[in-house]
Amino acid sequence: MLELLILITLAGLILSSSHRMGIANPFQIYFAVWFIIFLWLDISADKYINISDDFIFLLIGLKLLSFSILLAFFPLCREKPITLKPIEISKSQDSWILLAQIIVIAALPFVYDRALAFTEGIDILSIAGHIKLRAVMTNDGPDFGLLSYFFTLSYVVSSLTIFSYRQQGARLARLLLSILVSFSYIYLSTGRTNVLLFSCLIFMPLIINKIIGMKGMLISALAFAAVFVFLSLTTSKGISIDDIGWYGHIIKFWNHLENYTIVPLVAFFQLLETNPASDLGVHTFRFFIALQYALGLSDLQPVSLIKDYIYVYDPINVYTVYEVYFRDFSHWGMLIPPTFLIMHYWLYQKANRFSGVWTFYYSASVYPLVMQFFQDQYFSLISTWIQIGFWYWFFIVPKRMTLYNTENRENRINDSIASSESSQSFML
Repeated sequence: MLELLILITLAGLILSSSHRMGIANPFQIYFAVWFIIFLWLDISADKYINISDDFIFLLIGLKLLSFSILLAFFPLCREKPITLKPIEISKSQDSWILLAQIIVIAALPFVYDRALAFTEGIDILSIAGHIKLRAVMTNDGPDFGLLSYFFTLSYVVSSLTIFSYRQQGARLARLLLSILVSFSYIYLSTGRTNVLLFSCLIFMPLIINKIIGMKGMLISALAFAAVFVFLSLTTSKGISIDDIGWYGHIIKFWNHLENYTIVPLVAFFQLLETNPASDLGVHTFRFFIALQYALGLSDLQPVSLIKDYIYVYDPINVYTVYEVYFRDFSHWGMLIPPTFLIMHYWLYQKANRFSGVWTFYYSASVYPLVMQFFQDQYFSLISTWIQIGFWYWFFIVPKRMTLYNTENRENRINDSIASSESSQSFML
């Protein structure tokens, strides 16, 4: 039965990789991710509990729905993809980006001091301190509060500074400093998923605009892997400082990757088997519940983003993208994630037609798309998407107003000069 899932996702990957669909389109990413998950699960299925045929039939239905959405959009694609307009950063825009860069640098010491308070003074630049910081912040521990907004802003600034550097608006030293500061925020967050979010914001605009090719994509993947492994070491997640030899570390890290790629699907199967009562939206609409609770408009406390652990080969508390919607709306809720492909493709088409801010919006949306095998990052991260959407709009969209006003001003000056010359000619 798993073989049928593999064939469906492989067919989707082949069709979505057609030249007319465009590079890094959402269907290509979606089917590639699930193809790898199902293939990996099929290879290592003997390690885990037997997944029922009913569950596999359910997954087949969901993937066929996704494939049907692909078939619906495929005829609408141009045979010759549109050549994207280059993303331009004006001087006025770059000045705002530079100001934001200064602000996130200035905020970094305060974030560092807050992190030290979490670890009660233990040096967080050491492995022991970073592990302690991770442990303290897990399971609804303290957070950075308003300082957490600088994390997202830092990622956005770095992604924009790359294009400013390409247009010679920013120097290399400024670009490297921006990336270093973003890495510092990622380190202090202790979350390896932030590495993926940052990578999407940095590399996807370059890939979509064909600024980097296969070689650049390989280098990007290696850079992502290096940072991911580094954070795995400093948080002792999959890699530790124990003297078990290189082979031992490789095996340990491989098992860790396996646990956090295919095991969430097995964990979701176990959750589905318990058939819990529907929560009627408290997970899906958690952001709005949390906002009302913070404003004192409701006594209903938001549910925790950290789920309870269950044992699947190892303890795990992530259950794929389907978990949130299943908890809220039972089996019908599982139909929601495939429909997100419509939103992804709409953003992708906008990026292809208009470039600019839409390129960054689509690049950001790739993060929850890739994370579907792991956990929901759509409704669960509404606050983050609002921040990202606002900052990219703030730094990029007002450019049109600036150019429009400048053009009008230049036209008025030219008209004035022409009128003056005409008057002088008449007087002569």
